[in-house]
Amino acid sequence: MFQNIVVGTDGSDTARIAVQRALELAQASGATLHVVHAYQPLTHTHVAAAGMTTGPTIDVGQVN
Repeated sequence: MFQNIVVGTDGSDTARIAVQRALELAQASGATLHVVHAYQPLTHTHVAAAGMTTGPTIDVGQVN
């Protein structure tokens, strides 16, 4: 049926469900499952700017 299945995730609960369903489909069809996640690394400038707003808090320890 399928040879390759690609599923994207952002780590949310709904994405986890999508990954689980894709895994089940891959197992049932003998396909290779590719799980992808894209992100944009934060710079120290982004962290400093975020501290001046009322937006979400950023854990500076997570910034490379």
